[in-house]
Parts: sequence; C-alpha cells; structure tokens
Amino acid sequence: YAPIRLIMFASVLVTEQGRRKVMDWLFSSPPRTMREAQHLLPKIIASDLEGCITPSGRTELDLRKIQRLRSYCDFLATPLGKAFPPVILYTGRSQGYVEFTAQSLGMVKYDSYIPLVIENGAALYYPHTKKTVCLLTPEQRSAIRKLDGALREHLLGNEFEPKAYMITVNPMVGQSIEELKKIIEKRIEMLGETDTFAISNSITAVDITPAAATKLTALQRVAEDLEVDAKSIVALGDSVSDIAALMWAGEAFCPAFGVDREVVDSVEGKHPEGTHVIHGYDIDFVVEVVERVCGLRLP
Repeated sequence: YAPIRLIMFASVLVTEQGRRKVMDWLFSSPPRTMREAQHLLPKIIASDLEGCITPSGRTELDLRKIQRLRSYCDFLATPLGKAFPPVILYTGRSQGYVEFTAQSLGMVKYDSYIPLVIENGAALYYPHTKKTVCLLTPEQRSAIRKLDGALREHLLGNEFEPKAYMITVNPMVGQSIEELKKIIEKRIEMLGETDTFAISNSITAVDITPAAATKLTALQRVAEDLEVDAKSIVALGDSVSDIAALMWAGEAFCPAFGVDREVVDSVEGKHPEGTHVIHGYDIDFVVEVVERVCGLRLP
C-alpha cells in the first residue's frame, strides 16, 4: 500500500516519462501491486450519499473524517491521480445539498464531463460547471408537479423538502415512515397513477419519482456518456433504492450496520466470498472501500 501523500509529493518531483516507474515502485509492496496492475483499477466509484458519505438520521458530520475522502479527491487532480477512479454520488438529495457536499469534498476539481446523480436519478449535476441536466421528459415533469400539488393538499401537516424533479415528504412527529408511505400509496392509487410513479423511502423520508427515473437509469446514462462498462464501476449503497445499482455494477459494497437486511443479502449474494459487507459507518465505510479497490492508504 502506498501512502497517498507520498504519491502526491512524487508527482511534483518526477517527469512525465518517469511517473509510470514511480507508480510501479510505490505500489510494489505486498499485499498487491497497484491493484494487481493498473488496468484493473475501476473507472468509477459510485456512492450513495446519506448513510454512506454523510451519516443517516440527520446527525452531525465529522469533518475530520470528511477530510480523509477529500484527500483522495485532491489526489485525483494530480498527474498521478488521473489514473485513479473518481468518486461520484448517486443520491435522492437535491442539487443544493449535493453542490455543498461536492464543494466540501473537492469534486469541483473534476473534469467538466463527470456528473453526479441527484434526486433519485431525475437529474445530473456537474460540480465543475454547476450545471444541472434534467433527465425527465416534459410529460414526467408535468406529472410530478401535478402530484406534488395533490399531495400537499392532502398532507397538510407534513413537511415537503425542496426538490425540483421529485417529491420528498417527511413524517410528522409521532408518524412512522411506514405509516406515511401507506398514506401516499393510497392517495396515488385513488388518483389512478399507481403505474406512473415509484415510491421508496429512506430512514427519514418518503420519496416519489416518475417510475422510469431511477438511480440505476441515471448511472447507466453516466456510464454511457463516459464510455465506461458496468464491470468497471464499483457501487456503494445502504438502502433498498440502491439495490438495482449495486447489482448492475461490477463490484458492490454496503455497510454491515444501519442498513436494510435486503441490501446486505443482495451484496452477499453477489459476492458470496463475504468480503463486500464492510464493518464501518458512513464515511469510514466509503474510505475503506476506496483504499481497498485502489490499493491506497488515505491520510
């Protein structure tokens, strides 16, 4: 394993011709040599946000832990780091939340063509240019707006998060996520729109998106635009809405705790060797995966 600060220091000292030799030297120690040769590195590490990079349940961030992942994103901007996979996000969070996270992690240094998936796959956000691209059709956007109005009239006591392309509803005090989800499902059924929308939930809220817009379809769009095969993508997730993406990617990881059992079962089924369920919480989990798949040691 090579300490990442040593790699960044070396990138300043050596010439372009000598960088490959330096990389081979840095990664020549066991247990692996530059992830068993550099061509085996993944092309993308796609991580869910809440419950992976940020803690779930709206608890506070540990900025010291955030700095560890930030060091990797900074490394990607160096000449040697360009050979390593960027960490991108696929999340139900809004553009503003994701923009702040991307700035905190240094993702604004990414090339302008690398996007992050926001609002459960309804849009892409490009941190380098601050550009948002909606992936919904005009009909889907119209339908989600119409449903938003109908639900606000019906759920007067619930908080609606500010989303542009999807609907996120928070439960009232004393109301469980399961109760809120059933109420929303019933209302959509009464409107005759059951097949039009997909309903999912996190620990803190219920999400409604057009049925055809998912985290997976958005990641597939990203892979197509970047000309990356699914086998070259590592996916990290902790919720049921992440399972499709986890099963599609070449490698899948999830935390061992604070996660739906269905997610753990899916990852263990995909990787029966039992090495892809990580005993770490939120960003510690993400950092461990980055270190493992890249053969690095983050400071």
